[in-house]
Amino acid sequence: MSNVKIIHASVDDGHEFEVISVIPPDAKYSLMWMSAMGVAARNYLPMANILAEHGIAVFLHEWRGIGSSNWRASRKCDWGYRQLLELDMQKTFDIVEQHAPNAERILGGHSLGGQLASCFAGWVPRSAAVGLWLVCTGSPYYRTFPFPNNYGVFASYVLLPGIATLNGHLPGKTLRFAGNEARSVLRDWARTALTGKYQVRTMAHDFDALMARNPVPVTGVIMAKDWLAPRGSMEFLQSKFASSAKALTEFTESDGSYEVDHFGWMKSPQQVADALLASLS
Repeated sequence: MSNVKIIHASVDDGHEFEVISVIPPDAKYSLMWMSAMGVAARNYLPMANILAEHGIAVFLHEWRGIGSSNWRASRKCDWGYRQLLELDMQKTFDIVEQHAPNAERILGGHSLGGQLASCFAGWVPRSAAVGLWLVCTGSPYYRTFPFPNNYGVFASYVLLPGIATLNGHLPGKTLRFAGNEARSVLRDWARTALTGKYQVRTMAHDFDALMARNPVPVTGVIMAKDWLAPRGSMEFLQSKFASSAKALTEFTESDGSYEVDHFGWMKSPQQVADALLASLS
């Protein structure tokens, strides 16, 4: 049986959070998993348990401002992609290396988690030495969305950061979009959405160039009814990597236990897990 362990993490600026780990005996692989914007890490535990049964040690990263995090976005409490990548994700990766030192590395994520996992994979190649797993994600670049949704998403990339700036943070729970998000996260997200490039303020890294030099196999899973991450969006994100090993599975219907949309698969993740595991065979 897999062992579920809660690992406390803290970084230099005072942020503290928990990493939920599911570690089977003699794990061959490790997976550092990044959740969607506004989704607590614990919601991916059903998928983690499935993957652990196949010899994968899973580490569920907690986003700053969500779930076990001791910070909450406000006018006085702000952060952006730099803190998420340099501090929080780096800390979780250090935990992965400490608790699964002999396992081969996989990095993955859902929605925004898949995007930042891709950036991290470019920046820290060994974090995704064996594979990069992307589920219901893709570049938010508005030109990758089909007409007429591209007009709607373009407007949201302008409107939502503006609301976050005026309010001090994005009141996502009130707007029914993600959680209460930091205004600088929205600004960084919108910059990519409008340009198609991953450029982070206060970071000198050219993430697109770093991804282009990484030959990691990229496995993508999308859902037919997911307007938040359509095929073009996923393909555009996958194209940023040098690898010729790029797989993409689209579910047009489920086994009847979930909706084939952005979040429905989380209720019954077996089919998604099977698609990801197939990349290791």
